[in-house]
Amino acid sequence: MAEARVLVTADVHIDGGLDDKRRNSETGRPRAWDSTYEIWLAICRRAIEDKVDAVVVPGDLFRNSWPSAEAVEMIRDGLALLEQAGLPVVLGNGNHELISLPHKYRSPIEHFADMKNVTIARRTPELVVLGSGLQIVCFPWPKRQMLLEKWEYEYLTPEESDDLTGIRMAELIEEVSAQVDTARGPALLTGHATVSTATLQSGRRGSERSLADVSHEPVIAMSALDDGPWQRILLGHVHMGQDAGKRGAYVGAPDRIDRGDEGRSTSFVISHIPDDGSPGWDEKVPTASRRFATIRVPSGFDAAEIERLLPERPEELIATFDLPPGSDAAFETEIRRAAERFSMAFDINNPPRPRVERERIVVSEDVNPSEGLAVWLDQQGGFDEGQRARLLSKTGELLEAVLG
Repeated sequence: MAEARVLVTADVHIDGGLDDKRRNSETGRPRAWDSTYEIWLAICRRAIEDKVDAVVVPGDLFRNSWPSAEAVEMIRDGLALLEQAGLPVVLGNGNHELISLPHKYRSPIEHFADMKNVTIARRTPELVVLGSGLQIVCFPWPKRQMLLEKWEYEYLTPEESDDLTGIRMAELIEEVSAQVDTARGPALLTGHATVSTATLQSGRRGSERSLADVSHEPVIAMSALDDGPWQRILLGHVHMGQDAGKRGAYVGAPDRIDRGDEGRSTSFVISHIPDDGSPGWDEKVPTASRRFATIRVPSGFDAAEIERLLPERPEELIATFDLPPGSDAAFETEIRRAAERFSMAFDINNPPRPRVERERIVVSEDVNPSEGLAVWLDQQGGFDEGQRARLLSKTGELLEAVLG
C-alpha cells in the first residue's frame, strides 16, 4: 500500500461529564453523555466517509471500569457502524478502564471482543497486522500489577515502583518492535501513558509544566519510543493535544470532560503513514464539543440584566458565575434565579471576602492593661469619645474586681 490512513481518537469518556446534571427527555441520558455520544458517532461516520484503513482508540472509552449497560451500548453503536463498513478497529485499555479494576478481571472493552472487526490490545503491548499490511502496535496504560510481580515492588517507595513500571513497559514495547517488518507495510505505535516530554499546558505562554513532575504514575521515556521502527506515534491519556518526541503526538480528547477543559480545543486525527519509512503526518479534525464558560459578575450588577453577560446560545452552556468576594446570600439568590431562566447548567462561586491583615500592635510589658486597651482602641478607630470612655471605665472596674 502506498500510504495508510488511520483514524485515532482517545479519551472519549462516553459516560463522563458529571458536572452537567440535566437529562435529555427523549433518551433519559445525561446531556453530557449525549454530547459525547454524538461526537463518537460523528467520528465513526468520518472514518467510513474517508474510507480509512483502520480506527484506533488507545484507551479511556469509559469513565471507569464498570460502565453502565447504556454506556456500553453507546460505544457499540459506533463500532457497529464501523463493522458494517468493514473497517478494522483496534481498542486499547486506558487508566480509566484499568486503575480500579481488580487484578486479572476483564476490562470493560472486552464487551466488544465478539465483534468481528475489533481487535483488543489487552494487558501488554500487542502487534496487530492488518490484511493490507498496515502494522499497529498498541500498548495499554502501564498498570503496576499487570507488569510487575509483587516481590518486585512490595518494598519500593511509590515513586520507585512507578519508575520500574514505566521502564518495564518500555522494555515490552521494545520486544514487540522486533516483530515489526518494515518491508511488510507502514507501522504505527499507539498507546495510553504519560511520556517524559508531556506537559500541562495553559493559555499563558511559558507556563507549561512537565506532567512527569506533577503526576504520580508510571512515566515512559519518550526516547525509548522514538527509536522504534514506526513512522508515527499517537498517544492518549493527556487530554490536550501536543507534540511528543521526534515523530509523535497526543491526539487529545474529542469532547470537553469537565470545567478544567474550558478553552481547550477538541479534535481527533487522521494520520497519514507512508510505506517508504518516512515519517507520517496528521490531519487534525475539530469536534463540536461542550461549551464551558466562567462568567465574572461585577460588583453591584443588576441580576435582571444577566443576559448581557452571556454568550450566544446560553442554553448550551455549562457556566460558572464568579461573584464578587463576600457577596451576600440575597445577591447570590438573584443571580441563581436569573440564570435559571436560560436552562443552562451552572455553578455559582461566591468566595469569602479577603481577610484584612491589620498591623500587629506590640505593647511594652510595663504597660498596664487599661493603657494597652486605650492604645488598641485608638489603633482600631471607629469609637467616639463616649464609647471609648465607657469601655475604659468598665475595663478598669473589671480589672479591679478580678485583681483586687
